[in-house]
Amino acid sequence: MMLHELESGTYEVSYHPYRIRVNDFVVLIREGMLFVKKAEPLVLPRYREVREASEGMEYRYLFSIDGERFFGAFNGTVKKGLFGTVKVGLIRQLSPKKTVFASSMGNQLIGWYERSAFCGRCGTPTEHAKTERMMRCPKCGNMIYPQICPSVIIGVFYEGKLLVTRYNPNHLMINNGKTFRPSPKDSLVAGYIEAGETAEQAVAREVMEEVGLKVKNIRYLKSAPWPFSSSLLFGYLCDVDGDPKIRIDEEELSFAGFKAPEEIGIRVNDVSLTSEIMEDFRTGKLA
Repeated sequence: MMLHELESGTYEVSYHPYRIRVNDFVVLIREGMLFVKKAEPLVLPRYREVREASEGMEYRYLFSIDGERFFGAFNGTVKKGLFGTVKVGLIRQLSPKKTVFASSMGNQLIGWYERSAFCGRCGTPTEHAKTERMMRCPKCGNMIYPQICPSVIIGVFYEGKLLVTRYNPNHLMINNGKTFRPSPKDSLVAGYIEAGETAEQAVAREVMEEVGLKVKNIRYLKSAPWPFSSSLLFGYLCDVDGDPKIRIDEEELSFAGFKAPEEIGIRVNDVSLTSEIMEDFRTGKLA
C-alpha cells in the first residue's frame, strides 16, 4: 500500500478556519526535524502538550483524518528535551501509516505556508484568505495556492524485463526547498512534467534524457500524491521502441539496466509508487 492509501477512514483537506482544541494533533517541524512524543510507532503531540512546552506558537488548521484535526505550528520556540525528533525524510519508514501520512502532508503544507509569507510579485507580507487555503497579497491582490508539482514515474519494459536505475550519489535533489542526496536503492526513470507538455510527452522525454531509449505503447497506470516533494505522481508503463542500448545521463544516474522479476529486491515495506511498480513486477502483476 502506498502512503496515501490509509487502512481506514478518510482524509479531508478542505480548509476551515477552525480554532485549535486541546486534543487536536500538532505537526511541529523545525529545521527538517519533526517533533514527536514517540518515534516508533510514530506519535504526534497534541495541542495541550505543545502548549505547555512552547512559547509564542501560532497554529493553523491543516486537515482532518478520520475526524481528528491536525494543525501546523508556526513561529515560537519549543523547550528542548520535552519531545523527541525524527528527520522528516525518514518518517516514511515508520508506522502507523495514518500518522506518517499526516506528518508528511503537514510538512508539505507548512513548507508552502512558510514560502508564501511574502508576495512573489511585490514583496508585501501576505494574508490568509478567510474561506479557502490561499494566501493573498493585500497590496497587489496576488493569490497564492499550494504548489503541486506533476511528475511521472515510468516502468520501461523490454523482453520481459524492467528497466531499473540508481541515482548518482553526487546528484543533489530538492524536496520542499531542502536539498538532499538520493537513495542508493534501485529506482525507476522519473521526472517532472515541463510546462506545455502532456504527461505522455514527459514520459518519452525523460526516458530519452536519462537512458537514451525511445519508447512506445505508453499507458497510464495510476496516480499518487508524494508530499515529500510536493508532487502529484503519475505512473506510466511503456515498452522500448527499437534499439535497447542504454546510454545513461551520468550526471544524474550511476546505473541503468534491465532486470528480470527474480532480480528485483522485495519492496513491500516501502510506500512509494516506484516501489509498488517494482513489487508488482517482481510478483508477476505487471509485464
